Amino acid sequence: MSNIKGQIYFQEKFGYTLEEDKNSITYSKGRISIHGNGLTETFLYHISESSSWSWIVCGIGIIDSSRFIQHSEWQNIINQEEIKLDQLDGHWIIFRWQANKFEFYNDPFELRKLYLKQEHDRVVFSTQLVDLIDMIDDPEFSFQNYSGFVIYKNSFGNESILKNVKRLGVNGVLKINDENVFHKFTHWDIERDLDKPFCLEKFKSIANIKFSNRKKPVLLLSGGMDSRTVLAMQEELPELLTLGDRNNIDAKIAKMIGNKLNQHVHYGEYKLPLTHDEKIHKFELIRDSVLKECHGFFNYINILEEMNKKEFWAIDGGRGEVIRHGSTRSILFFGKKYIQKNDIISLSKLLCTKLYPCFENHLEDKMIKWAEIEFKEAIESMPKGLNIYEWITLLQIRYRVKNTAMNIQAAHDSIIPTYMPLIQPSVVRSLESYPYQKRINNRLNSMIINKYMPILTTLPIERFNTKSPYFFRNSVVLSKAYSVIYHRFIKEKQSYNDLLMLSLKEIVLERLNSSKVRNCGWYDTKRVIELADLFYNGHFKDSKFLYNWLQIDFWRERLNM
Repeated sequence: MSNIKGQIYFQEKFGYTLEEDKNSITYSKGRISIHGNGLTETFLYHISESSSWSWIVCGIGIIDSSRFIQHSEWQNIINQEEIKLDQLDGHWIIFRWQANKFEFYNDPFELRKLYLKQEHDRVVFSTQLVDLIDMIDDPEFSFQNYSGFVIYKNSFGNESILKNVKRLGVNGVLKINDENVFHKFTHWDIERDLDKPFCLEKFKSIANIKFSNRKKPVLLLSGGMDSRTVLAMQEELPELLTLGDRNNIDAKIAKMIGNKLNQHVHYGEYKLPLTHDEKIHKFELIRDSVLKECHGFFNYINILEEMNKKEFWAIDGGRGEVIRHGSTRSILFFGKKYIQKNDIISLSKLLCTKLYPCFENHLEDKMIKWAEIEFKEAIESMPKGLNIYEWITLLQIRYRVKNTAMNIQAAHDSIIPTYMPLIQPSVVRSLESYPYQKRINNRLNSMIINKYMPILTTLPIERFNTKSPYFFRNSVVLSKAYSVIYHRFIKEKQSYNDLLMLSLKEIVLERLNSSKVRNCGWYDTKRVIELADLFYNGHFKDSKFLYNWLQIDFWRERLNM
């Protein structure tokens, strides 16, 4: 984990201060005050006493698809007059400054986030949206932005869920020179190189980058195809970790995979803390070298954070939309001509789901309209010359690496230095030269697994919260039908959300009945309480509405509303 936060004033403000303590720095001089911290490998910096650039890098950079960028290499890259980053993989925020020049740069997929707010006399910034709340004047929740993230699940813009707070954005650049502020972000256009066809060995290479000799790789393993594909490409078996309740489908399949490979699968069980300082006791973590209790606003990420502070290096095997084009396949069915008709209402129904009944009706209607407007803007943002399959690839990446009001927001803020091999620019460029029909329906995943670790084809996969036979992976119809039968007769149907909400029953009911929630104008509190009672009494099977409500209520509480 690595983070920076600070402020840049338009006039001289600070005397000189420099405090360094292991992997943290506090620095102020002239117009800037900044604090940063992180791991030795993922928080790199250089403070110049001469006229050259001072700089901080949060995250990791990858060069030649084979190795991580070291301190001296960052120094050479950053000291160029014009920074060239288009050929780098990884996820990072770069901040450099020199005299009265201040510049920020974001990676091509915005896997790291930087939040910014320009006020009358300064620019405030932080890699943690939660931290920014305490740094800016009058923080306010934006339902207009939230509606697009939740209903449409879009992150093509550079908004955040706080009003007037922007994200640095995809390929984002922010330059401050005197009182002039220049900010732009550029949607990443997939530049296919047809002279360099897809190379499976190069794909395998980026999945096997070794972080350092002192770090043991730990693969986050689920029951799905993505993490199984990453596992199959590993040259040496990593440690295996599955997060969540032992009784969910993902954990059970992960256990089966571990047994088949004679590899122990560790569990990380967790709850969401309800305050910034609440201490959460873990039931079981990676051996004794990881702390058994952590602090944090949203918490399961603390498991990964503590792992990476020790001798481990977490590899996130998920987020493989770039390979398989998951849930937006319905758009592909209708095709580019359908999109070009701009039938936004019909098209949005393919992607959007009406909010679960948390919000007051008038507010909910507004949010749906806002989401439809944003949907149209996203359609129109499709770069010229980009075919529909490539655009859907980008949409899927933005959908998963997203900026929302939910705990996944804090997860993506904190999950770095967890490494995500499936979402890297060079991987996407390479895959786009690979025929689409050979990728859809997990065909490429299957080919990789068959080639490198065929034993994994004998085990079921998770689809629709079901242990589905592996050979059903290519059929939504078969998987869905199997899921309905499985749930109806075997009764093993509790999702992660269900299990989490059940474990938080007392906390949820106490919060719902608090005066602050009852007096909050956001919710239809009576309706939420009725549905919560039905859920906890076994009469309502879907906990998503409750999960949705709880996560947004964290932000209401954090904003003291």
